[in-house]
Amino acid sequence: MRQTLTALLRGFNGECDAAISTLKHSNDSTVLGKIDRAFKFYEQQARTRVEIPWDARLVELKVDEAYLVHENALAKQAEREEQIELRRQEREEEKARREAEEAKEAAERDAEKYEELLAKARKEAAANDQSDEYLEKIRELERRVREAEANRERAISRAQMTRSGHVYVISNIGSFGHNVFKVGMTRRLEPTDRVRELGDASVPFPFDIHAMIFTEDAPGLETAIHRRINARRLNLVNLRREFFTITWEELVCEAEAAAEDIGVTAEIRWTRLAEAEQYRQSVSERANTEQPLRFLEQKRLQKFDSDALANSSAGVDRPNS
Repeated sequence: MRQTLTALLRGFNGECDAAISTLKHSNDSTVLGKIDRAFKFYEQQARTRVEIPWDARLVELKVDEAYLVHENALAKQAEREEQIELRRQEREEEKARREAEEAKEAAERDAEKYEELLAKARKEAAANDQSDEYLEKIRELERRVREAEANRERAISRAQMTRSGHVYVISNIGSFGHNVFKVGMTRRLEPTDRVRELGDASVPFPFDIHAMIFTEDAPGLETAIHRRINARRLNLVNLRREFFTITWEELVCEAEAAAEDIGVTAEIRWTRLAEAEQYRQSVSERANTEQPLRFLEQKRLQKFDSDALANSSAGVDRPNS
């Protein structure tokens, strides 16, 4: 009897250990199922062969062990993702810094070029008795010099600011469905470059931009918006996945309230209707092949668009400050 019990316990422990050894942050339910099935099998064997029922605490101990391993796997995964995100932010900030430096240098070159041309035009005008042709040329060059100087000042200011940037609100109805928005932040001089990069990364359709908000405290505004809509997060485990299930109207209200909460002054132009050109074209083409489910999806999409247009006559592309 002792040998039989020992063999059964070894078999149970072996199967549990094998299952737990495969545990990752994403397969915990599968491993727990294997532990439960192993317990039921070996407990039944014990009842049949030696007529000794097993204590349920055996499976509880293995579940506790699996829980600890799972927590460790989650911590390691979170650490890896945090390192990935930090490296991404470093690359983003370095790219933004280079863009700001390049913009400053380009603005300085333009200013110098137009100042030289203006000095030359003034000499020519003096030599030609201030003719109308030269005076008009001087006025145009003076305008260009002022414009170049303003661009240079903006570029210098942008290069010196470490928190300025854009908070963006984007969606991808072809990939995530309606009423799912990503709220993120970028310091790039061309913020749409970041949106295009996101659209190139493992999603079947490009993202649509609903708002691009420039502010001198982009991280602060992003954090304030996230805080107000935190309960709507799609991923409650990895908070760096900045997707939220929320209606457009609610998101507009929360974003504007967040800006007021932290005293950020920003001009926000909202666009409600997602273009989703490739997705809509794909739905249309599938509907033409007489696939009933795709036809219904096209009808649902048309209804969503008509509702959006009917309810947003005052909300599309409206400025707020």
